[in-house]
Amino acid sequence: MARITDQFLKAIEGLDAEDLDSAGEFLETAATLIRIKAQMLLPREGDDEDEDPRAELVRRLLEYEQIREISQRMRTSEADRTRRFSKGFIPARPKLLHQEMPLETTWADVFTAALGVEMPTPRQGLHRVTHAQSLCMKRSP
Repeated sequence: MARITDQFLKAIEGLDAEDLDSAGEFLETAATLIRIKAQMLLPREGDDEDEDPRAELVRRLLEYEQIREISQRMRTSEADRTRRFSKGFIPARPKLLHQEMPLETTWADVFTAALGVEMPTPRQGLHRVTHAQSLCMKRSP
């Protein structure tokens, strides 16, 4: 039990103080270790074969190891997929330098220009004229 506790303490030395998730996990694991230690120190009643409190900790550690292994596989798979199906490098568009240009036009100038624009005349629809020809022949006397 002391060996597991020492390993755990070494593992958490590198954690940032601001990482709340890791700090919460640390507190939960520390509380579990203290509970296990207390259960081992207290005398047991009779010969009851209760579950060893260390078994739960070992189960959780094995589960954690499996999750770490799966996450590593997922990272490898992601990198492989990215390498195979990448879109390639698209260079960034250059930033355009906007130059301020003073406006010398007034609304009156715009209005005057608009009045001078000739509106297009509406086109009349096309139509076809057909002529029927009839032949009239008269006999002359």
